[in-house]
Amino acid sequence: MSFTRADDLLGAWRLASAVEVFDDGERRDEFGPNPEGYLCYHPAGIVSATLGASARPPVSAGDPQSATGEDYERIARHFIAYAGPFSVDVGNGTVTHHVDVSLFPNWQGHDQIRRVTVEGERLSIIASDRTSADGRTFHSELDLAQDLRASRPFANGVTVKPRARLQHEIGHTVSIANTRDNPTRDDEPTMTQATTPTLELNNGVTIPALGLGVFQTPPDETREAVRAALGAGYRHIDTAAAYGNERQVGEAVHSSGQDRSEIVLETKIWISDYGYDETLHGFQKSARKLGVEQIDLLILHQPLPSAFDRTLEAYRALETLLADGKVRAIGVSNFTVEHLTTLLEHATIAPGVNQIELHPYFQQRDVQHFHAEHDILTQAWSPIGGITFYREGSHHSTLDDPVIADIAKAHGKTPAQAMLRWGLQHGRSVIPKSTKPSRIAENIDVFDFELSTDEMATIDGLDTGRRGGPEPDAVTLEAFAFEIPEA
Repeated sequence: MSFTRADDLLGAWRLASAVEVFDDGERRDEFGPNPEGYLCYHPAGIVSATLGASARPPVSAGDPQSATGEDYERIARHFIAYAGPFSVDVGNGTVTHHVDVSLFPNWQGHDQIRRVTVEGERLSIIASDRTSADGRTFHSELDLAQDLRASRPFANGVTVKPRARLQHEIGHTVSIANTRDNPTRDDEPTMTQATTPTLELNNGVTIPALGLGVFQTPPDETREAVRAALGAGYRHIDTAAAYGNERQVGEAVHSSGQDRSEIVLETKIWISDYGYDETLHGFQKSARKLGVEQIDLLILHQPLPSAFDRTLEAYRALETLLADGKVRAIGVSNFTVEHLTTLLEHATIAPGVNQIELHPYFQQRDVQHFHAEHDILTQAWSPIGGITFYREGSHHSTLDDPVIADIAKAHGKTPAQAMLRWGLQHGRSVIPKSTKPSRIAENIDVFDFELSTDEMATIDGLDTGRRGGPEPDAVTLEAFAFEIPEA
């Protein structure tokens, strides 16, 4: 039978046989008679295999390892990143693998699986046709058995978890089509960083569900915080022209050794640069400081209710930048339902995100409901309620809330981790801020547990309706404008 749920694929599968079937009827063991390998379908999109000494060099031009024995032996000693982020068509029983071909520059191979079947604890895969070095057509047939052990470390340090635990990690709103962190491209590949599920924006661009924020972070501390975050597995950095640290974000990213294409850079245009031409120039200033030609996600930092015509012109400039390929996605920040309604009456393209203050004490359900109706992603700044403990106000700290503390304790986690998990399970993008490496690592360690329905509802019930940040309607040029320096 064909599998009926995407979840049926998740987990570790031990390779029992791998056969190349040629169109003239020849069948040949792809990795020798006794292949030693594992295939892992992970919710973060990791699909990897290890091979033992019994694996032989490839014979077809389509094999990812390339035709050189040295390359093959090096990769085989560690793992084969068989395929990266994947999507499934349950009805047709097919799996499409989106392969990062930069890992295998000589790969001419396939990324389309013709048929997948799951029968009990057996997984069978029939791949699409390829062409061998001698011009014959063939396809691969793999037979695998489910690995029910608690975990099995790969040679390169990857731990493969069984299906039951992987299903527990998904949460109720995270899509199965996710990204993974690529291994480093040196002779000793490792994959020890966390992997983060992605969220799809309304134009098809995906961003990691969790990123690092650098609000009010001094420039020198920004550089070190971003380096620590990238080392911990973050692949989304959120900054802003008004923060004064875009240059340091760019420096940290470019010196990290990570592929630029793996990292989502998000920044914001400040109100002083609103207006069509002014915003186009604001993009140039931010891009130059970040050291990039294209910004992944560019958003307006605030609405200007007292000069909303300038807000509309600024957004029109974002649409132009998107059409010209200067940015991959656009959005807004701190917009209320009224602001969004007016924007959509004039805009050609709906914003991909609205970044708003959102934590257990201030949940803005009316704005979230509007987002859901118009396919706008809710992105939370201060997702662990930082605004409640670093700025004076009527709130006590969310970190000291006994309800959140009890829920966190039940999972062996911190209150901050429980709040981040709450936001993620609601399908939101969350942008926690920290400059401490230990806290940065703690904040991304939230994909190995799941809050129950009752726990989610309990945190939902903590909403006070009291905003910690400034009221959007109070933001005016007279009160808040300042010049954004040139690059």
